[in-house]
Amino acid sequence: MDVDAEIERTVAPHHWLGVDVLVPIKRFNEALVEMRRAEELDPLSLIIGTNLGDTFLYMRRYDEAIAQYKRSLSLEPNFQIAHFNLGWIFHAKGMYREAITEYRKGLDLSYDPVVNGYLALSLAKSGQRDEATKLLNQLKQESAERYVQNYTIAIAYIGLNEKEEAFVWLEKDVAEHSSNPVSMPLTRQAAFISLSLQRQGNKSADYWQRIKRAGNFERATCPTRKRYYALCRVD
Repeated sequence: MDVDAEIERTVAPHHWLGVDVLVPIKRFNEALVEMRRAEELDPLSLIIGTNLGDTFLYMRRYDEAIAQYKRSLSLEPNFQIAHFNLGWIFHAKGMYREAITEYRKGLDLSYDPVVNGYLALSLAKSGQRDEATKLLNQLKQESAERYVQNYTIAIAYIGLNEKEEAFVWLEKDVAEHSSNPVSMPLTRQAAFISLSLQRQGNKSADYWQRIKRAGNFERATCPTRKRYYALCRVD
């Protein structure tokens, strides 16, 4: 008998049901049961352990998510996504310096412009505006040479409290991804941010309506992509 194949056959249904089926439809408690069962069956799996942390993240049980990501990193210190996820949670908790540390650890392993945007956000929130501005300029230069998602630049502007520029880049993102359902979790958060930018009058109302028209709004309210989820906390 192929032991590895048998483990995969036993574990996969719980893992798949939890992270890919139950989490997106917000049945978090049931997802947690499935993910815990998957981890019991394969306790050394980095991705299962990290996805269990993701489930806690979506439930906003941040301390439990932190503990879960740290467990994954105790098994493999170079597991990049666990560093990124820790960064997002630390930022959500207002622990900006800790977020910066985790983002940088992850970026040292592999570059990701989206994470650079979040790093700029945390830097700005921690008072390191010069460093945040430097990263913003780097992202804008990079976007002139290759594809960089517009919301990545908006994130940096939000951190720097440059509301008009942030709004411009958020609008670009909505226009760019209006037919792409993968981006929908972000568009809901973009609406949240745009309203928090103290935009008033018809322009703000129009922006909100265009976001709702961009796709299935019910799906948009469910943040199935962890990298978008941290936008819930930008202040």
